[in-house]
Amino acid sequence: MGLCERLIKAGHEHRKFLRMIHVQLDVNMPRYWWSEADTYHFGTKNSCSTMHKLLNSKKGIEMSDFYVEYEDLELILKGTIDQLNHMRDVYLDTKDINILRRAKSILPECFLQRRMWDTNYEELRNIYKQRKNHRLDKEWGLFLKELESLPYFEEFIKN
Repeated sequence: MGLCERLIKAGHEHRKFLRMIHVQLDVNMPRYWWSEADTYHFGTKNSCSTMHKLLNSKKGIEMSDFYVEYEDLELILKGTIDQLNHMRDVYLDTKDINILRRAKSILPECFLQRRMWDTNYEELRNIYKQRKNHRLDKEWGLFLKELESLPYFEEFIKN
C-alpha cells in the first residue's frame, strides 16, 4: 500500500496501476447527466435501450422514471408522461416505428437511463477530482457518493 500511495502522489504517469483495476458500475442517471459523463471515455458504457424502456415496458412510464428535483416540474411532466403512455399503447397495438420516433422526440432530458459502466480507478479518480465541485452538484453528488463505497476509495481516488 505504501508503494501505491507513493506512485499516486508522484503523478499521472506514475500511477498507471490504477488503470488496471477494473470497475463495473450500474449507473441510473438522467440523460442530460450522461452527455457530461460521456466526456470520460476510457471505459465502455452499455446502456439499456431507451426504445425498450420507453415503449415496451410492462408497467408504462411513471414519474419514477425521471429525475425530478422540483415539484413544479412534476406538473409539466405529467402531460408528457400521459402522452408517452398513450403512444406506448398505440405502438404496442400497431408496432408503427413512427410512433417510436415521435415518443423519443418528446422525451425529456430528465428521463433516467441505466448504463453499465466499465471503467478503472484512474478514470474514477479523474471524475472525482473534476466533478466534486461541479455546478450539477446534486446529480454528480449522487454519483460521487457511490464512488465513496468502493474499496480503497480513500487511498486510490480521494487522496
